[in-house]
Amino acid sequence: MMRIKKKYFVVILSYLITAAVVLGGFVIQGKMEIHDNQQKMSAPYRANFASLADSLNTIDITLQKGAYATTPYQAMILAANVWLEAGSAKVALEQLPVYDLTMTNTSRYLNQVGEYAFYLAKKAVSGEEITEEEQKNLQQLGKTAGQLSAEMQELQQTIMNDGAGYKELTEMLKRKVEESEDAVETLAAGGESNSGGGQEEETGNPLEKLELSFSKDAKLVYDGLFSDHMKDRHSEYIDGFSEISEEDAKNKAAAAIGIPAENLYKTGEVDGNGLYCYAFADTENQWAVSVTKKGGLLQTLSRNREIGDLTVSDDDAIKNASEFLSRSGFTDFLPVFRTIDGNILNLVFAPQRDGVIIYTEKISVGVALDNGEIVFIETSEYLMNKKLVRSFNRGISQQEAAKTLSDRLTEQECRQAVIFSDGNYENFCYEFKTVSDDGKTILVYINAENGREEKIAIFNDDDRGQYLS
Repeated sequence: MMRIKKKYFVVILSYLITAAVVLGGFVIQGKMEIHDNQQKMSAPYRANFASLADSLNTIDITLQKGAYATTPYQAMILAANVWLEAGSAKVALEQLPVYDLTMTNTSRYLNQVGEYAFYLAKKAVSGEEITEEEQKNLQQLGKTAGQLSAEMQELQQTIMNDGAGYKELTEMLKRKVEESEDAVETLAAGGESNSGGGQEEETGNPLEKLELSFSKDAKLVYDGLFSDHMKDRHSEYIDGFSEISEEDAKNKAAAAIGIPAENLYKTGEVDGNGLYCYAFADTENQWAVSVTKKGGLLQTLSRNREIGDLTVSDDDAIKNASEFLSRSGFTDFLPVFRTIDGNILNLVFAPQRDGVIIYTEKISVGVALDNGEIVFIETSEYLMNKKLVRSFNRGISQQEAAKTLSDRLTEQECRQAVIFSDGNYENFCYEFKTVSDDGKTILVYINAENGREEKIAIFNDDDRGQYLS
């Protein structure tokens, strides 16, 4: 066995000790840098928790004040504050690492609380009475905000007191309780939790607690984009038809695009905005088409090909689209808007009944301007919104409605139309086409029943086409 002289051993040992010290220094420095980085990374999380808690608290206080507001001006001011704070809360929530947790119900609440406050403020401004039920709804929204704010402030205090770093925060925000997974997935789909014998799920994730806390909230129905009735819509028109077989649906799809049925194959069954449909494609993957299960009505059609140089005029394209709609069973439609995109003329058609344009039942059609072929069609809005019976009640005359127009507008023509409110409720209106004092074409929609100014739109007529903005 080889022996190492003492002096060499001392030298080697000193090198090893020095290397260990240096290496230890690097390890300590690395750990300190990791800790500093993690602290820096956790800082935005803390800030967003604080922002979310503050916004919820402000919403609560503002809605409490709203119970005592007696003027439309004050109601609008308070509604604006709620709207802004709800937006801030949404931004803070989106910046938190929610991982695989779908915050559907929490987002829904934040969308609804601001919109509902504005909905009531608009009623107050227009002189409409706010019902007792609406007042209760507003109070409940405020109460929910207060409860959520208290929970988030408690969590924020815990984070500050415990000095939770990045690792602790990220672990906290992960789902830890497997038995709550089904409950959260159910809630994300709009249902109620059925686990835990009806008791609220126990979870270490505060965001999951937040999401689960909405499981028993009553539905909020009002005239707004985020009203609960918007996700429960169905078509009274489609409901009147019987369901057809897959084979019959394929034949109808083939007839729509003009190819033999044997050249189509089923790609699936889809829920197209509340319309249950069979979907098909051709064997060469050039066509995709869907028809409703009930009635076999054409819902969508698209053609996959390159569009060549422009050879077809707009008038000829509109004629082709109108004839295609008639062949497909969509009659009495007028072209109302159009835009050009990549040598495709995109047309919006709306039916006219008893001299009234029904914008709520519009159909979109795309025509290739190289040969006039129909390359897409979308009928969902027509199928969803078509009414079996319509009545047009005129509470005021056209002349009375015109008095609402601004002095800066000169009336050119007027027709009657049905348009949607924010919550997809229909408004029967006088549609005034006017010219502003600076030369713009302005469409103003005055409610034909009560004289309320429902909508103002700028009508554009330029190289892109004729469209609203």
